[in-house]
Amino acid sequence: MSKETDSMGRPRSKNDMELQQIEDDRAARNERYAEQQRIASGNAALNELDWHKFMSPYDRQIGGNHYIDFQISPFEFIERNKLSYGAGNVIKYICRWKKKGFITDLEKAKHYIELLIELEKQCFVDLADGDQ
Repeated sequence: MSKETDSMGRPRSKNDMELQQIEDDRAARNERYAEQQRIASGNAALNELDWHKFMSPYDRQIGGNHYIDFQISPFEFIERNKLSYGAGNVIKYICRWKKKGFITDLEKAKHYIELLIELEKQCFVDLADGDQ
């Protein structure tokens, strides 16, 4: 099986290949991170219970498990796409609402969307004022 085909030999979509690349990057990052930690601690052997201590911060979560099932964490998505604080919070709350805050998280996302709308409206007002 090549990277361009699935296990049945069918062509993979661009999205599937991008997701696979993210997974490959994550695995490689965790291996490098664990190796650095083993070297730093002088521990050549790493048992399974200690593995989580040596995972990259991108691939572990402190305080809950509401982001664990995502192929890419909201933080990594927000950073890679250079989103603003407000847009990042919308992503964060939308991603976790079913596993953590339920309606409250949807309300928070809605609030940030309303703030973003107000900011955009203000930009248009400022632009219009500058034309006079």
